[in-house]
Amino acid sequence: YNAILRLLNPTPIHYDGMLIFAVVGVNINLAAALFTRHGDSLNQRAVNLHMLEDVLGWIVVLVGAVVMKLTDLTMIDPLLSIGVAGFILYHALKNLKQAADLFLEKTPAGLDLSALEQQLQQVDGVLDIHHLHIRSLDGSRHSATMHVRCKGDAAAIKAQLRHILKERFAIRLEKEMMSSTTNTTG
Repeated sequence: YNAILRLLNPTPIHYDGMLIFAVVGVNINLAAALFTRHGDSLNQRAVNLHMLEDVLGWIVVLVGAVVMKLTDLTMIDPLLSIGVAGFILYHALKNLKQAADLFLEKTPAGLDLSALEQQLQQVDGVLDIHHLHIRSLDGSRHSATMHVRCKGDAAAIKAQLRHILKERFAIRLEKEMMSSTTNTTG
């Protein structure tokens, strides 16, 4: 909004102040971006993206200040502001979609539920698996809940299912949600 107002009514720009703040801003935010770059969770990626956006914003301010100082084209400042705002909005909406998927407990992208269920059904003693739900806890760690009808040693079957989920699909079973039923008639 302010950038559009500055396009309509250009204001004087203090180039030297912009240059000093931009150099400091690039250095501080680059250090923060490097510090936060390791992380797999949605929160960690969002923080790192925010730091990278800040670096980009300060680089744009630095380049804009140099170009405006050399050319005296003050409209560059609001145009660059609109560009950075558009970039940030695009990435914020993308992160919002990922966060909504977590809140809605959607099955993580790229996970083939039918292949997973087929592998679990092949465990000796498993008669039926239903109410299978896979959700992501933070965008990188996934958990599963399910009902399993089985015949035989329920604890051994449960251990095999846990092993398959953990080793082949990087999924953990939620202990408090897990139950098993032994069916000795079928």
